[in-house]
Amino acid sequence: MIKLFIRNSFWLFLDKASKLLLGVYIIARIAELIGPEEFGIWNYSLALTAIIGVFATLGFDKVVIKNLVGIYKEEEEEIISTAIVTRVVASIICLILSLLVLYITKKNTNLYIICVIVASLNITLQSFDVLEYYYQAKNNLQKSIIPKVIIFILFSILRIYFIYKKLDFLFFVWLSFYELLIAYFFILVLYLKNNSLNIFKSFSYSVAVKLAREGLIYTFTSLAVILYMKIDQLLLEYMSTSKELGIYSAAIRVSELWYTIPTIFANVLLPLLFVSKEKSESIYISQIEIWLRISFWFSFLLSIFVTLFSRPLINFLYGKQFELADITLRIHIWAIIPVCLGIVMSQYCVIENKPRISLYSTIIGLFVNILINLILIKPYGSVGAAIATVVSYFVVYISLLLLDDKRSWIYFKNIFEINKLFSDFKKIFIKLKMSKI
Repeated sequence: MIKLFIRNSFWLFLDKASKLLLGVYIIARIAELIGPEEFGIWNYSLALTAIIGVFATLGFDKVVIKNLVGIYKEEEEEIISTAIVTRVVASIICLILSLLVLYITKKNTNLYIICVIVASLNITLQSFDVLEYYYQAKNNLQKSIIPKVIIFILFSILRIYFIYKKLDFLFFVWLSFYELLIAYFFILVLYLKNNSLNIFKSFSYSVAVKLAREGLIYTFTSLAVILYMKIDQLLLEYMSTSKELGIYSAAIRVSELWYTIPTIFANVLLPLLFVSKEKSESIYISQIEIWLRISFWFSFLLSIFVTLFSRPLINFLYGKQFELADITLRIHIWAIIPVCLGIVMSQYCVIENKPRISLYSTIIGLFVNILINLILIKPYGSVGAAIATVVSYFVVYISLLLLDDKRSWIYFKNIFEINKLFSDFKKIFIKLKMSKI
């Protein structure tokens, strides 16, 4: 169990760390090259397609893994083929809807259209994330992560060359598409070495309906999550300027890059916690408590660090064009506390089969987010959007606790006990030592 956790954590960390360190630096250099306005347009396109693109994922990131555990090879091919085809069709519909939104909001200039088309095509390519779900279910993540990391590094070198040559903004936009295209091509080739995959022959309408029904609640939960994570960017674009959105995007890029760390552990721990719950309820509860406690103290200490050093961070990454992002970052970074805790409780809701709690709490947070943004964006711009984000994220986490039974409050009470934190690390160290890793 521990060996699986460490192995999968390593591969996920390798994937995320490469993007965390090299990726953020390169994005910052691109932002410095193209300026806040074009950077704002690209981030608006990403936000718009991410919101509409929820209907392309169909909640499959949760239900496909569950359906792939402990089944026969023939059934695996049917589920994987059906999931890929369904997601591709859904993503094409989402692309059309995204362009329709541009037309309705009168942002149908060439730059907006190209950015939205490329961002939508990236979502279409991500239909092949289904293969990653397969490897995740089989605890063999390196087969999808190694090609991604190699391609990312190669394309990062290309980006650095383009930055040096000061090429046009659209070169970088299209480069994101070609990077995903080549990465998923190699993942597919590696998968086909040991598995068969006749996508259209193995497609099953009944399986598609079954997966879509199972994923429906997760689709709406994801929509609510994406809306309350991205709605601030859309409102900034509509109520302020692309330049203001560019400054805000620069700040939240630094803040949100840390979200990858709790996400890594969530992806790895979910199947392991399913097993723990089946074996022993007390061990399962203890693991949830430890995860929450470590998440809280990690996010709290990180928030203090970034608050103290936000100005040199912004100046180093983006330069003087983005110096106003400093105050926004100091506020926005505190959202990582409810994010880390909320990720744990969301996975808890999946294990306990309580998806409605996640959905309802996220909807409550969404309404709070929109309300505060509508009040604060006009007078305070990106700073107002950052305040709205932090407040609404805390509202979501508190709602998760209120909507659940008394058990969640027991978890909540124990997260502040720093003396237990040291014993948590001691337990982890002992388990690692016993597993001889």
